[in-house]
Amino acid sequence: MRPIERAVEGRDDAGSEVVRGYCAAVRSAITDDGRTPLSAPGLKLKGRLEAVAESLDRVQQKGAVPPRRRSRGCAG
Repeated sequence: MRPIERAVEGRDDAGSEVVRGYCAAVRSAITDDGRTPLSAPGLKLKGRLEAVAESLDRVQQKGAVPPRRRSRGCAG
């Protein structure tokens, strides 16, 4: 996630703000319950991250942010 944050570092346009917001949402989803993604609550985490990804897709369809690249660790 850090490379994504670096890509918008120093920018203050609306798209950059959206990207930073989504990065914060992902970080929050990962650390919300204090458990690792591979523990039983990992399914809850997966649902949260899918919701973030779906929201990003909707924002992208509106043309607010450039197309995203999925990391090798993301399924979808």
